[in-house]
Amino acid sequence: MDDPRLTQSLRELADHAGDDDVLPAGLMGRARRRLARNGLVALAGVVVFAVMTTTAIGALTSDKESDPTPQVVASAPDATNGEQPPDSMKGELVASGTGDGYKWWLTAYKDERGALCTELSVEEPGGGGSGGGCGELDQEKHPIGLSEQHGGPFASAYGDVPLDVDRVELRLKGGDTRSIPLYDAPPGFDLPVRFFVDLPFPRTEAEEFIAYDSAGKVVGRQEVFGDDSHPVVKEGPRILIDEAEIKGIPYTFKGNIAAQELPDGGFWEYPCTQFMLGEDQRYGGGGSCEIPLARGHDVNFSESTFEEQPDIVPVFGATTEKVDRVTIELGSGEVFEAKMYEFPEDPRFRFFLVFLDHVPKGDPAGHVVAYRGSEEIERVKLCDSVPSGGTCGP
Repeated sequence: MDDPRLTQSLRELADHAGDDDVLPAGLMGRARRRLARNGLVALAGVVVFAVMTTTAIGALTSDKESDPTPQVVASAPDATNGEQPPDSMKGELVASGTGDGYKWWLTAYKDERGALCTELSVEEPGGGGSGGGCGELDQEKHPIGLSEQHGGPFASAYGDVPLDVDRVELRLKGGDTRSIPLYDAPPGFDLPVRFFVDLPFPRTEAEEFIAYDSAGKVVGRQEVFGDDSHPVVKEGPRILIDEAEIKGIPYTFKGNIAAQELPDGGFWEYPCTQFMLGEDQRYGGGGSCEIPLARGHDVNFSESTFEEQPDIVPVFGATTEKVDRVTIELGSGEVFEAKMYEFPEDPRFRFFLVFLDHVPKGDPAGHVVAYRGSEEIERVKLCDSVPSGGTCGP
């Protein structure tokens, strides 16, 4: 079950999401993943960071087990405190509160495809930060949905669990545990979930969240990214790949190469990307470390939207040297040709960038397709949903 490469990659992704040298002040990295009860289901090696959302997906395994000393943690009374969420937030208010003196709000909603969407907003001095995203709900296979945010004054974690969960615990290093409050869904919410929030979140001491039913049986476990004890061994300088304007608004597209040392002494190298929109990065942006390219794939991407510029939709990423052409092929039949960039610092990888004229809708929404000449090498499905003002990846 324990895969050191998986653990290393998850932690490395968290490192990149919270890199203060990369993220503007007040920016929060968000990592979302779900736990499967049976089998390793997925690892999408992408972390993306944006003013509104950062999303990464992975999975670990666990079976139900008994707990001899069950303790029930009830939903917080008047969890919303009679408040309304900030106007910028989507969905219905689940709960609000304070952590270290900072106010926070958690909202939830169901998108047009039936996916569960959540958003956590924190009010900070002189500004604030917000993270959110959407994911398909399959509680039999993936009972715990977990998000982590860091990069602001403190870290936070929040998520969703099935209705039959009576308590959630956070296990810390050394074996200590502490209870995490549960919150009921808003009245009339038609997905069978409850929610939890841990803020401030002891990121450097946390190991996993555990959800229990009323009989004290484990419904699911979810490992957290944890601390930064597995740093990137080496990371090349971030190189400006492209700097231009789209619809009169400046943007920058940068890339670099990162690596980790593997247990066998070898190195696991992969490219990283960053796209930022607006003068002084006014509208935010996103990026990723394209770990799938180190796991035998030939293309990986991020897709972004911007609340204040909804008609600018960049799709960007990296490929192996085998790829000399990338297109975005939508279900409507539209085809967008990406601009390809060589990367002299490491000829094993190439980068690409393309702008769509709208957020793809419908099923299938479309694919990112990698070619060598006329030969199709790999096809990756676009995001099923991109939060407004957010970034997502495969």
